[in-house]
Amino acid sequence: MKHTEIASELFSKRYYCSQAVLAAFAEELGMTKEQALRVGACFGGGMCKAEVCGACTGALMALGLKYGMCEDGDYESQQRANSYAVRFLDEFAKPVSYTHLTLPTIYSV
Repeated sequence: MKHTEIASELFSKRYYCSQAVLAAFAEELGMTKEQALRVGACFGGGMCKAEVCGACTGALMALGLKYGMCEDGDYESQQRANSYAVRFLDEFAKPVSYTHLTLPTIYSV
């Protein structure tokens, strides 16, 4: 099953976007589905405050797990992860031309 299909299925079961997106990548990131669902649980609904979209936070967590710095002084990994994060956020925002990835902004489009 594709990542988008897994995320859509989880979202249809009323998991938050953050949970659905992270869980869709869990296996290849060395996590169980349950771990991913738990980690993403408090990021839904724009981090419970209608702030940054859960799909963004879930994707950023997945990118961090894959590329993030985990050893002291590994600034190359840190820069690589940041580069992927910026690229993802720019691409995520393109279809509707918004600069603030908050839920009120997204829903108003």
